[in-house]
Amino acid sequence: MHKKTKIYIIISLIVIMCISISVVFLQNSQKRKSLMKLEVNSSQSNIISYTDKLPLNDNMGKDFKYNDDNKNVQGYYEFEITNKYDNGTFYEIYVDMEDYPNLVHSNFIKLYLTDGNNKAVDGFNGKAVPTFYKLKGSSSSVTGKRLYRGYIKSKESKSFILRSWIGDAYSIGSYEKEVKFVVNVEVD
Repeated sequence: MHKKTKIYIIISLIVIMCISISVVFLQNSQKRKSLMKLEVNSSQSNIISYTDKLPLNDNMGKDFKYNDDNKNVQGYYEFEITNKYDNGTFYEIYVDMEDYPNLVHSNFIKLYLTDGNNKAVDGFNGKAVPTFYKLKGSSSSVTGKRLYRGYIKSKESKSFILRSWIGDAYSIGSYEKEVKFVVNVEVD
């Protein structure tokens, strides 16, 4: 055999081995992801719904106290995730509007995520509160937007509070418009 032929065979074998290892790793990762589900507990629905009748500035939105009287002004979702498995895992909290016809542009919909002690999680501790429009895409849903990606240990629970409101740069129209989206948690 020629020296070049041997080199091509060796390179081809290395490429085939790398592809095979990648495929096996991907299949195992997908299998683990489909088998592992984090438990999400809340006394509220994960479908957030409110109207555009009272735009708020960021300071008010962050501190707004949720109750039945103002449930149509701000979205509020308090929830806990629990990993009941023997292995820790990465997870993603994301929001998705695809199934709901929102008439309010996503650049006016503010989202603020805190832990159970009301301390902002990474990505929400800056001066400006991010809008739905500016969030990164979700790795769990083609149409979703990532709120947070974290790690949860075996048998661990974590609490979160999500607040959402219409930003004060929004102009109220002659009729009320509804904002509606779903909050999900998936193994990442």
